[in-house]
This record gives sequence, C-alpha cells and structure tokens, in this order.
Amino acid sequence: MKLYLPFIGILLLSVFACEKEAAFKNPTTVVFSFEKEATSVGGPDLLTLDAGYIVLGKFSVLGERTGAENFTFSRTFEDGLHIPLDHTTILSDLEFDLPQGNYDGITVTFETYEDGNPNLFIEGEYQYLNPLKQPSDVHLELFSSKTFEVEITNSVGGKTFTLEETVEETPTIILDPKKWFDGVIDNDMVLANVNIANNQQVILLNQSNNLPIFNQVDNQVGNATVCILD
Repeated sequence: MKLYLPFIGILLLSVFACEKEAAFKNPTTVVFSFEKEATSVGGPDLLTLDAGYIVLGKFSVLGERTGAENFTFSRTFEDGLHIPLDHTTILSDLEFDLPQGNYDGITVTFETYEDGNPNLFIEGEYQYLNPLKQPSDVHLELFSSKTFEVEITNSVGGKTFTLEETVEETPTIILDPKKWFDGVIDNDMVLANVNIANNQQVILLNQSNNLPIFNQVDNQVGNATVCILD
C-alpha cells in the first residue's frame, strides 16, 4: 500500500493545481458607468452645471497584470452609445469580463461618436449678479470626436488592484465640466450672446455660438476626468 502513497499524493496535488489554475482563469465582471462631478469648483462662480450626456464611438480597457501578459479589450459602437451623466444608467455595453488577478494598472480609453450631432452635451445655469436680470440656461455642445484616457484609481488614489471572480466591480468615470471653464471669467458670461428658446434665455456654447468662450472650454475638455473603483 505504501508504494501507492507517493503516486496518490502527486495525483492530489495535480488535481488541486488544475482546479486552482481553472479558478484563476475565471473572469471578473467589471461594469463601467459615467457621471458628472457634483461638487466641483472652477470657472465663473455663478455658473452651475448639473446635467448632460456623452455619446461614445469606442471604449477600450487596457490591463497591466502582475506577472502576466497585458491585454486590451475594445468595443466599437457603430450607431453611437448614448450615456446620461447620472451614474444610475447601467449599460450592458460597458460590461467587461476581465481576467482576475493582480493588476499594476488599468487604463480606460474612450472616444466620442461623430455624426453631425452633439456627442457631448452639458447644461446648467448662469446667475447674473444683477438681481433684475433673469438667469440664463447654459448649453455646451461638442460635435467633433474627442479621445479621453484615464487610469482607474481607488478611493485613496491607488492604481494597483486585485480582481476576484466572486466580486463584481463597478468603476465610475467622472467628468468634471466645471473645471473646463477655468479660463472663463464672469465678465465673459455676462457679455455672451443670448438666444431665446421656449421663452427662456440660453447661452449656447458651440462652434457657431460664443466662439471665444467655447474655444477656451473646448481646449480643456477632458481635464480632471477620473475613474474611481470603490
């Protein structure tokens, strides 16, 4: 009987190793969402930005794994993927099965969709210092494709992670449009051309309206973008 014990021991170790390897190869579900920074400061103090959406043409995840090959997973949205910046909209299009294990870093790259319609829209309000002047809605519209790149971090800024099969991860990409207005001052907003739509004043910022302000903002789009994995 003793003659078989080493063989049985080796067999058990082999089975255990195979099961461990198979378990390690099982993926981790990672679901991305988008939102707008709610407490940001920057630009004109009397400007508030409270809603918007982004339309994606491509979304990629680049993983750097400790002791393993790096990878890139990409998806292209031929008709554009419309995403409200509210964090509550969860789309299966942004669900990825990533290899579990230890990561030195994960980078997300996404491009906005270009089809002649706004692919990034931010709205808010500008409150004039003059109490007799009605506030104006503010509409920022971008049409040209832009590429964003951001590294995933945890709540304290760390960039290394361990993804586990049994834990679904839900990183949030946070855009900070108020920071894009850092070069704009209140006097710029006061002197901006105002349109009237549905009996409401609207400061429209795009390639055809209020171009000096738009150009300043357009050059800063994407700044302060973060992706947080709680």
